[in-house]
Amino acid sequence: MRRAAVLGSLLVALLVGLVAIGAVAQEATPIVGGAQTQDATPTVGDVTLEVLAVAPPAPGQALTLLRLVLAPGASLPLHTNPGTTALYVDAGALGVTALTGVAEVTRVQTPGTPGALPPATPGADATPPAAAVVETAALVLGAETVLGPGDAVAFGPDLVHGLRNAGTGPAIVLLTGVYADDEAPFQFVELPADGTPTTGTPTP
Repeated sequence: MRRAAVLGSLLVALLVGLVAIGAVAQEATPIVGGAQTQDATPTVGDVTLEVLAVAPPAPGQALTLLRLVLAPGASLPLHTNPGTTALYVDAGALGVTALTGVAEVTRVQTPGTPGALPPATPGADATPPAAAVVETAALVLGAETVLGPGDAVAFGPDLVHGLRNAGTGPAIVLLTGVYADDEAPFQFVELPADGTPTTGTPTP
């Protein structure tokens, strides 16, 4: 019962945030679609969001797993996420540009799945292969960082950033975070004339 209430609250918050940028709610929710409209945040291309899982780690909170798909040429405008967030590139190339905040990027240097076991062979030793080599570094503010499959970035709610598909195929991203169960996972940011980001869901 509690899980259903948390999932319901999260979905309501998500839909409120998406409606603010002209979204249409369905199982895989298109967040944006093409040209700017009067009541929508300016975007390019198609971005689709799907809620994969929600679990309540504590009262009033939701641990959320989302799949974000950016079509070729698509972008998601400047935003923050309301809690600690980890983003993982499953496929394609994702450009991340941050203006403020702190984030740590983890890059895979050797292709492969760390710690994966090969298929079982009768009579053979089950020795796991060596884990992929990874490198971590701080995200550079003001410059685009392009992430590929297996790369990840972790950050807090102060990271003002935009995302774009930096490749020729779909960019598929898994995003997880702990958010208040009545908050949308994306808080879009407006840049006033002085260039200082202000967060919040845009009003139509």
